[in-house]
Amino acid sequence: MANLALTLAQRGAKTLLLDLNLWNCDLARSFGFEPTSALIDLARRLDDGEILSSESVESHIKSCRPNLDLLPGTLHWIKSDSLRGENGWSFIHEVFVRAYERWENVLVDLGSHVSDESRRETTFLIPTAVHASILQASTFIVGVCDSIEYLYSWQASPNQDTNFQDKTIYVVNGHRSDLPFGLDKFKLDQNMRAQSYLIPTLDDGLLPNRDGLFFVERASNIDKPSRGEKIALRAIQDIANCVSHVPA
Repeated sequence: MANLALTLAQRGAKTLLLDLNLWNCDLARSFGFEPTSALIDLARRLDDGEILSSESVESHIKSCRPNLDLLPGTLHWIKSDSLRGENGWSFIHEVFVRAYERWENVLVDLGSHVSDESRRETTFLIPTAVHASILQASTFIVGVCDSIEYLYSWQASPNQDTNFQDKTIYVVNGHRSDLPFGLDKFKLDQNMRAQSYLIPTLDDGLLPNRDGLFFVERASNIDKPSRGEKIALRAIQDIANCVSHVPA
């Protein structure tokens, strides 16, 4: 998610990241920020009858890079009554309306759908009204998983609404070493519009290094990128081409 946002921002598209992970705040921390109560504070103001203005949203924004901003999350935000049920649904609607007054792209990190790591490869659930409203309102859904086999079970899952499947971009982030490359654009089901991309396993990973640089930033400074690095960068750029509201 972070590398995709960085790619969009580097192209000049004003991009906003929302950290709505239920189990951690890794997205905020990866950019050097600590969790904040921004989401809860904004939701409570709306719940109290205030009009959620673009200025009130911007007051909680953290600037990550040129053209890239972040609305940090916080642990256990789902415990707030202002983010449950109809309140949460209405809050997301208002945030999106205000966000698109300033940013061309809004990317939301929903995180893993279950807290138990052993079940993350077999479970796809919509855990909250907030997440459900985002999935309904989104133009694209980027689903990240760790194996090609998982894509088949995910797509066949009865928990997946057909509408979600048709607008989903599946990303294999770190595939099995014994699987060949060249699977970055295969169709899982020819009757569905879902797209899929392969991002190969890289020694340095796609997260920030000790200097705070993400993969797309590091890759721009590599004189002779490896084949895997080229494939990874191309996959991220191709996804950015799909989701961007601003022509590349």
